[in-house]
Amino acid sequence: MEVIWLVFTIVSYFLFALVALVDKYVIKGGYIPSAKIYAFYVCLSSVFALFLIPLGFYIPSAYDIALSLLAGAVIVFGLFAFYTGLQHFEASRFVPAFGGFLPLFTFAFSYYLSPEKFLGKTEIIAFILLVLGSVLISLGQKTKVAQGLLRMAIITAFLFSANLVLAKLVFLNQPFWSGFIWMRIGAVLIAPFFLIFKE
Repeated sequence: MEVIWLVFTIVSYFLFALVALVDKYVIKGGYIPSAKIYAFYVCLSSVFALFLIPLGFYIPSAYDIALSLLAGAVIVFGLFAFYTGLQHFEASRFVPAFGGFLPLFTFAFSYYLSPEKFLGKTEIIAFILLVLGSVLISLGQKTKVAQGLLRMAIITAFLFSANLVLAKLVFLNQPFWSGFIWMRIGAVLIAPFFLIFKE
C-alpha cells in the first residue's frame, strides 16, 4: 500500500510541475495579460462542473453549503497567488518553495482540526527539512527577490493548504461529486471579484 501512495505522489508532483510550466509559459508569453485575468478565466471555467450534476448532486445542510463555497472561494485566491508567483519569479525556484511550505500549513490546519494526531520524530525532521529547503532554494537570488519569493510562496501555500483541509471536511460530509460541484460553484461566484476590484 505504501508503494502505491509513493507512486501516486511522484506522478502527482510530475503532473503539477508540467502544469506549473504551462502556466508560466501562458503568463510570461503574453497570452494572458496578468495573473488576475488568468485566475478569473480558470475559476470561471468551473461553471462546466454543472454538467456533472447527473453524477450525483444534492442540497446538503446550510453548514455544508457554506463550507463548500468557502473552500471554492479560497482556491480562487490561492490560484491568484500562485499565478502571481509564477509571473514574477522563476518557476524552478517558486514552485519548490511553495511545495515546501504547503505540508507545513496543511499539518497545522489538520492538527487544529484533529489534535489527537501527532507526528513522530521522523516526520518532524522531514517537516523541518522541507521548510529549510524552501528557504535555501530562494537564496540564490538577490535579497529583495528572495524575500518576495518567500513571502509569495508562504501566502500561496497557506491558501492552498486551507483549501485542502476545507475540501477534506467537505468530502467527509458529502459524496464526492456533490461536494466537488458545490466547491466549483463557490469558485465561480467569487471569480467576478477580480473584475470588480483593482489589483
